Amino acid sequence: MSRSNWMCSIGRSVVAGLVSWAFVGGAQAALQGRDLDGSAANGYEAYYDTVLNITWLADANYAKTSGFDATGAMTWDKASTWAAGLDYFGTTGWRLPTVKPVNGVNFVEWPSTNNGSTDIGYNITSPQSELAYMYYVNLGLSGAFKVDGSFNPAAGVNSSGLQPIPDLAGSFIHNFKSNMYWTNVVNTDVLKSWGFWTSSFVAGAQGKDYRYNDHFAWAVHDGDPFKVASVGGGSIPAVDEPATAWMLLAGLGIAMHATRKRRGLSRG
Repeated sequence: MSRSNWMCSIGRSVVAGLVSWAFVGGAQAALQGRDLDGSAANGYEAYYDTVLNITWLADANYAKTSGFDATGAMTWDKASTWAAGLDYFGTTGWRLPTVKPVNGVNFVEWPSTNNGSTDIGYNITSPQSELAYMYYVNLGLSGAFKVDGSFNPAAGVNSSGLQPIPDLAGSFIHNFKSNMYWTNVVNTDVLKSWGFWTSSFVAGAQGKDYRYNDHFAWAVHDGDPFKVASVGGGSIPAVDEPATAWMLLAGLGIAMHATRKRRGLSRG
């Protein structure tokens, strides 16, 4: 292969690689927006988590928004019933978030830790806990206690209930309550169920509470039920457009440079 053809080949390969990265890499974001009503003005109605392979409602207190409950704070049994019976944009099969042992074998409830190594405590970033993963990893929120044990007064959800999603500009979780959210897992003490706290002094703590107490419910669905366009307007994954555009421009620049070099070599 001549040097000019070699340079041109490199240019084409680099551009192809960059274009591929731009479009495929965007799909690797942890959360992808799902537009279900066809109106970009009001944001996404759901978010697909590409790591956990589940879909979250964009409204973290839809039980109230939908009129199912006056406040959205419900007993575990009522919350479970609500999630199981939910029909959202024609899709059923919803549930409360689940939690599995951090060690993959059995729940470790003692001691409570601040480093996420046990199932009761703070800073659990393991994908074994869907709520904790959403809180710490996807939303970038912090726990009331740091890993070193020091208190963090800035912990907790946004007081407005509108929680921005760091990696999706202009996207939010709506009605994210400062309290506790139920999981779908009953504790060995069957009077209690596992949950995740979002209120300031215990924000970011995974623990358990009596099932008869009132806490909030956030519906999730296994898989990506809204990936295919729907009658309401379709569902399109969110893409980091500025980054994608930059990479495409960079690729075009390399291609132009390679072309100029090739022409210069051919003239020589």
